[in-house]
Amino acid sequence: MRLARKHNPDLLLLDVNLPDSSGMDVCQQIKAEEGLKDIFIVMLSAIYTDTESQAKGLETGADGYIARPISNRELLARVEAMLRIKAAEDALKASEKRFGALMENSTDSISLLDVKGRVIYDNPAAPGLLGYGREEWLGKNIFKLIHADELQKVKAQFESLTLTPGSRIQSIFRVRHKNRSWLWIDAVAANLLNEPGVNAIVVNYRDITERVQTHESVRHSRDLLLALSRA
Repeated sequence: MRLARKHNPDLLLLDVNLPDSSGMDVCQQIKAEEGLKDIFIVMLSAIYTDTESQAKGLETGADGYIARPISNRELLARVEAMLRIKAAEDALKASEKRFGALMENSTDSISLLDVKGRVIYDNPAAPGLLGYGREEWLGKNIFKLIHADELQKVKAQFESLTLTPGSRIQSIFRVRHKNRSWLWIDAVAANLLNEPGVNAIVVNYRDITERVQTHESVRHSRDLLLALSRA
């Protein structure tokens, strides 16, 4: 335990039959300690080689179990394979941490959707845009909020997006606020369904109602002036 705390190794080979304690007990202690729980532990034994013992070892938290005798070459190959797995897991955790930090700290509204258009996760800015509390927003199907005039267009875009991993679309449409008013939304969606740690359609969106209304007001004034000039 002292060595584990001092070196915090990527991988630890731990014999089940230790002189003064059980390797399984040590494994449980390591996995229970906050600073050590991510160490990859492989248990070894030349005595406890039956399937029941191996299952018990894995149940204590070990990431692998090797029955002896085993050649040095095979042991080294297995350790290297497990280290590759550990490196991949660490990279995934780092990616998830970065993505989570981006989601939580962004001032833009960001929601993660499943392939049916249901909200499975959102950042703090997302629910308030449409007047919902966070618990109300999770699980909501966005298609039920989109204006009928744009619904089929948005559905078609979304279905096309889900078929192409890594693709992106931008769309502008009206969405029903909780207070029953309509907001114009400018949304950019990316298909990250195959991206480890995300596995969702990521939608970044903002309210452009004021901009649309200003544009419509300017257009209406221009049309009115044009009509008066022809009179």
